[in-house]
Parts: sequence; C-alpha cells; structure tokens
Amino acid sequence: MPNHERKRASSARHQVRPDEFDSTLERFLQIMSGDDANSAETARRAAAAALSGLFEQEIQIVAPLDPTVTIETAEREREIAKAALGGLKVDELARLSADLGIRNRGSRAELVNRLVAFLGTNEQELAELIVRYADPDSSARRLTSRLIPVGESLDAAEWAARLADYEQTYFRTGIAEWFIVRDADTHGPDFSIDGSLLSYEVEAEPLQAAARGAYGFRTDQRQQDVVIWVRNGEPTLRIHARGEHESRAAGRAVQFAARVGPAEKLFPVSRPDLTDARLAPATTWLLQVVRAAVLHPRVLVGNVGAVTFERERSSAAHVGAETPQIESSRFKGRHVLDTPQIARYLTTGQVLSAIAFSCIVVDNGQEFELPCRIAIENKSVLVATGLGRTSPDVAATLHRELEDLVANAIEAPALNVAETHDLLGKLLDRRLLADAPAIADLFARPGASGAAQVAMVTT
Repeated sequence: MPNHERKRASSARHQVRPDEFDSTLERFLQIMSGDDANSAETARRAAAAALSGLFEQEIQIVAPLDPTVTIETAEREREIAKAALGGLKVDELARLSADLGIRNRGSRAELVNRLVAFLGTNEQELAELIVRYADPDSSARRLTSRLIPVGESLDAAEWAARLADYEQTYFRTGIAEWFIVRDADTHGPDFSIDGSLLSYEVEAEPLQAAARGAYGFRTDQRQQDVVIWVRNGEPTLRIHARGEHESRAAGRAVQFAARVGPAEKLFPVSRPDLTDARLAPATTWLLQVVRAAVLHPRVLVGNVGAVTFERERSSAAHVGAETPQIESSRFKGRHVLDTPQIARYLTTGQVLSAIAFSCIVVDNGQEFELPCRIAIENKSVLVATGLGRTSPDVAATLHRELEDLVANAIEAPALNVAETHDLLGKLLDRRLLADAPAIADLFARPGASGAAQVAMVTT
C-alpha cells in the first residue's frame, strides 16, 4: 500500500463525529472539574480511559458537507461561541469560570473550551455573560466621542462657509488612510459633517498561482463612519465615531480644512496645593469631571476599575538619554482610586490621564450598569460608553449626558477650592494606610455614609 494511502487509512480509523467528540469532551470536563464524587485517582483513570481512543493520534473532526451550509450547524455554532468568549482576556475567562464553579486554570483555549462545554451555545446568554465580565476598558460594543477644544467660540455658519468646498473630497491622514468628507449639513444653528475613514491593512503573502518564492499583497479595506458636530457658540468640536483612531484622524482633517488649531492650554485650572501634597492640573480637572458624574441625578458611579498616569511632558528635558524612565503606568482592579498606592501617585503630582468606571443608571425603575471611560490625550478628551446589558437607547442617553458634562467642563473649567482641598485631605490620609480602606468613599454622594456608600460602590 502506498504511503499516502496507508496514512489516509490510519487517519480514518481515528476520525470521530462532532457529537461523539462533544460528549466525550463534556464527560472529561465533568470528571476534571470534580462534579463526580470520585477520588482523584479514579477520576484520573476515568479521564484517561475516556480520551485514550480520541487522542492516540491527531483527531480529525469530519462531517459531510450540507449542500446549503458549508459547515455543519452544531460545529459552526460551537466555534462562534468559542470565538465570542475568546474576546475576553484570560483573567476575565478565569473569573467567569470561578463564578460558575468550574475549573478556572489553564490556557485561553482550555478556558474557552471548558466554558463552551459547560454553557452551551445560546447566543443571548453568552453575550450577556461576555458583557458582564468584560473589562470596562476593553468592550468593543460602545459609543465613542472625541471633544477637541479649539480655543474660540465656534460660529457654525462661519464653519459651514469654511468647509463648503470640501464636500465629496478626501484628506490623507496617514499611511494608506484617508478621511472622506461626504455631506455637510446645517441643523438650525448647528453644523455637521458626515464622513468616513478609509484605510487598508496590507500584508505580503505568497502568490498561490505563481511560482514558488513569488509574493504579492493582500489588502483588507476598512471604512468607519464619522460624524463631526460644530455647535454654535461652543469652543469644542464634537466627533462621534465607533473607534478612537478614526475620531482622531477626522479631527486633524477638519481642523486643517478650517484652519483652526487645538487650544494651546487644554485645562486652565490652577494646581491645588497643601503643605505636603499637590495635584496636577489635568488630574484636578479629570477628578472634578468624575465628581460631577457622581452628582448626576440619575447616575451612580460604581467601581473605578482602571486608571492611567502619564509622565508630565515638561519633565522630559530633565531626564538624560541613558536614564531609565516610565512614560506611563496603568492600574486595574476594584475601586483603585481609593487605594493607598493610587493616593500616593495622585498627591505627588503624577498626571492622571484616563479613568475607567462603571455607571449605574436608573431607567424606568430598573438599574443598568454601563462601563465608561474618560481619557485626556493629544489635546483632546475621549468619552467612551459601553452598551452593557441594556438597550442602546439607555446607553446613548448616558453617553450624551457624559459628553455634555465633559464639554461643559472644557468650556468653563472651574476649581472648587474647598471641595478639592477636602479631596486632597482624604487622599493624604489614605496614602498613609497599609491596606485599602473597608469602604470606597472617595466619590460618595454628599451626605451618604456607611451603608449608603457601601450600597453605591458594591452594586
């Protein structure tokens, strides 16, 4: 028998149907997760016996092609479920597994396989779990706004005149990347531009139909919608896009077309000082934005899950080329702003550049928890709101309100001296603690104490 036929015959002896593989895998996972009341040795032998027939050689999952469906339905649904769960980080997969009471150690692939075997492939249930366990800063399903201060109150009619000649034109904003202006419209006193960012991902790969060693380009085109708003009398461009990059590129393009640069000083707030502590101006501004969100009548600020610090650019000149340095640092956890470590960062003048937190919104008597992020970057402010487990309408309403709150803080940044000194006092006390306090109360509502604070921050 020729070698290739012998190999095919050997392989065929170990081919298994998808349902056979699934049932064996499910049995194996039940044994290894301790669902059976067997001893460890009995469990090990049972698992080995259950899998020996499948894993003696490489497994090939074989199924006949359906005339109308390329991949067998159960196989496709299982792989889609695995791909969806694969969007979570390893620590998020492990936390989900632990909460479900199944084994939470192993590689990403092992965690995903175990979860799909345990949970099944119900799309709605999986989507709800993914949204619930995804880090607020990593959710792909979100609403994004970039606010760019331009240092002057905008006259929408003047902007419309400046940009009238740019409809149906494009601006090159990067390598293989263009911002396309499609339509420009007036909306009462306001003005908007509808456009899109067109970009290509290019990769060199072998040409299948050519001789060995010949290569060509594979190009993947992406086109992301962008809407730019000019609100009459407001000194801020508002850019709505799904992602951060396209909003940044669109902002550069429209500022170039309108011959308007970014504001020289983004947040003209003073630096509050106490005897042995200080807050950077950007830090003060960002903390006051979050404070304003706390005071929102329909919103409770829950877990502050991540903060990012950037080194002040002015200090770069004092650092030698051979000197080790940290440009930025990011901390993740639960209520990280209330920890002694972050209190020490804040009170020594480190620049707080981004904060990710959850907003608990009350809508028609129901509570919804939505992930939010506000970041200062490149003379602009990014506002991102995840859709969470609620309807897009609830998320869109919250996002608009947060966007307005940030725009107001850009237009008229104000320093509440008494409140800021009170915050500094809390941070000074907190940075001396050996461990985190029992209650996260840095952003408690005025008058809230004890159980009210606990209820707010642990929802």
